[in-house]
Amino acid sequence: MSSQKVWNFWAPRYKNLWVQKVSLKPTRTQVLNLMEKTVPNQNIGSYIDVGCGVGELIEQIESKFETEYSYGLDYSQGMIDIASKLNLKTQWLCEDIHEFETKGKMDFVLCTHSFPYYKDQKYVLNKLSGMLKTDGKLLIAFASKNSFYDILCMAVVKLTTGKATYPSVSQFIELASDDFNHLSTTRIKEKWYMPSIYLFEMELKHD
Repeated sequence: MSSQKVWNFWAPRYKNLWVQKVSLKPTRTQVLNLMEKTVPNQNIGSYIDVGCGVGELIEQIESKFETEYSYGLDYSQGMIDIASKLNLKTQWLCEDIHEFETKGKMDFVLCTHSFPYYKDQKYVLNKLSGMLKTDGKLLIAFASKNSFYDILCMAVVKLTTGKATYPSVSQFIELASDDFNHLSTTRIKEKWYMPSIYLFEMELKHD
């Protein structure tokens, strides 16, 4: 089964998955907290959520912040079909990030839990850097292999999601180093049995 078909299958079930409580929801909370610290006036300007799924993070952002414009990008038509039914001002785009043409420079680029499924991660990071304003921020979160336990957990996850690559913390920072400066790392661990999940705050690297 192709990866698109896998995510189309999960789309109508996505909000009821058990990982919502212990992984996806805590990640969204940490992203919102970090955005709030970064933009104290509650106006975050523009943003794109890459791998937006069914739009849960965007829904929370629009309820919490003032925004100028935003995009939700996902290559699963099933996810986008569900997200587009939300009463939000976001523009929904069903495209593969590897082939996506940027819609302009953003104040924030967000990417939560989709990064491991990108075929060419270094290329995608370079593409994400091209979406940011000079003072913009990349907030990116994903499960990360930093221990033998992480390796075992992610091997099980792959059985339901397909091929994926989960960089360790040090591997990711090195992978992103050509395009980004690393600002902060936040461990997201709601339950003791969860594998390593990290949220990275990155800024553009300037010459």
